Amino acid sequence: MIKLGNVAAIARKEWIHIRRDPVSLVIIILMPLIQLTIFGFAVNMDIKNLPAAVINLDKGTASANYGSELVDELVAAEDSVGHKRFLVEKLAMKDGEADGETAVKSAEDRLRADLVAGKQRMGLIIPPDFTADIKAGRPASPVLLLDGSDATTSRQALFFTRGMVIKHGIKWVKARMPSFLRQFAPGDKPLVDVEEKVLFNPDLKSANFFIPGLLGVIMMMLTVVLTAVSIVREKERGSLEALVVTPIQPMELMIGKMLPNAGVALLDFMLVMGLMVYLFGISISGNVWVLFAFSFVFLYTCLAVGLMVSTAAQSQAQAFLIAMAATMLPGVLLSGFVFPRASMPDILFYIGYLIPLTYFIEILRGLILRGAEAVHLWQHVIPLLLLGIMLMGGASHRFRKQVA
Repeated sequence: MIKLGNVAAIARKEWIHIRRDPVSLVIIILMPLIQLTIFGFAVNMDIKNLPAAVINLDKGTASANYGSELVDELVAAEDSVGHKRFLVEKLAMKDGEADGETAVKSAEDRLRADLVAGKQRMGLIIPPDFTADIKAGRPASPVLLLDGSDATTSRQALFFTRGMVIKHGIKWVKARMPSFLRQFAPGDKPLVDVEEKVLFNPDLKSANFFIPGLLGVIMMMLTVVLTAVSIVREKERGSLEALVVTPIQPMELMIGKMLPNAGVALLDFMLVMGLMVYLFGISISGNVWVLFAFSFVFLYTCLAVGLMVSTAAQSQAQAFLIAMAATMLPGVLLSGFVFPRASMPDILFYIGYLIPLTYFIEILRGLILRGAEAVHLWQHVIPLLLLGIMLMGGASHRFRKQVA
């Protein structure tokens, strides 16, 4: 028979343990609130502030240039709360570039280079005879280029832009129907349609979008958790103080503890990358050695995060909880791994810059999917390195202060 007194005694003892570990208690209580808040604001697939470049080659007159009208609609497009859907950059053909029939090909090559470099996520080319074709009742098709390395955003941009272009054509026909005499036969193409070209991931496969980012998630979680738990384990055993009184310097101790964990994380990174290539068939379009070099920068930053966690935790359980709270939730939701960062509220968008994975995902997708060169990725590598240096400096200071 169960004795309530015994149960109450055990419950009281367990409550005392919980009270003695306030950090874990706070994390457990606050985590659902933080998760709900972040999920509520971050889970947003709508297009917002998508970088897009437009080259209008339409030779229509100022009074009748339907290419310009289409571009104006793209610029003015807003969501339900008034946010711009596209950050449109209007580009003109440069002096000496092709003209006539080859103008579209030259414009396409130029926009393709911008997409590879990550400067734009979408490109729209209005062909030279766009207005003339519409007036003559011939099908007219702008060329739409999309960065398929971000499958979620590209799919939304594709549906929205396609619908906008077709709607533009229908609106023009309705406005001029009395004088529009062309008879459409079954199977005729729409008057205005879109020639769609999805680059880097033509089928918009989810695996091609998620797996490169998953490399960064795995590498971050392993490195942070292993480093934080490894150092806290020494605290729990009381061996950290014994190591400190030896001739070993604190920085030597810290580096020595981190190196094996870095090796384990790097091994896992290589194994997962091998599975990506040979099991899922996702080839690495960029330079493999550049990918490894930039991965070391990310690894260094994650080690700094793990060391920072170790200075805040008093037990392995605490270290694990803090490491998961600091990496898993913000890493998956705010880094752009799943949800487009441009669609998030400003406060979450800027918090994303404090997450190392935010930069590394851009590096991974740039090198693996787009085949970007190293020069195109420095805008992500430099902030990642600076973040690592600041975290390592702060963690080293706290570590020396604790062992002093």
